[in-house]
Amino acid sequence: MKKLARYLELHGLTIDGFARLADLSPSIVSRLLSGHRGVTLKSAIKIERATRGQIKATECMKDGSERQMTG
Repeated sequence: MKKLARYLELHGLTIDGFARLADLSPSIVSRLLSGHRGVTLKSAIKIERATRGQIKATECMKDGSERQMTG
């Protein structure tokens, strides 16, 4: 996910640093950075909160839609 990569770069965060900030495993953050989507709703919400809404939960979901927000 290019938007997350830009966010990390702009804020001087590493994968591990952002993972700690968002209370996620580094592997989830790494998967998103490599273009995979489909994290759980819980993880997507953590990303949205950690970025203060700059990256929306729906952007992290499998197809970017609210239909995928089932857990």
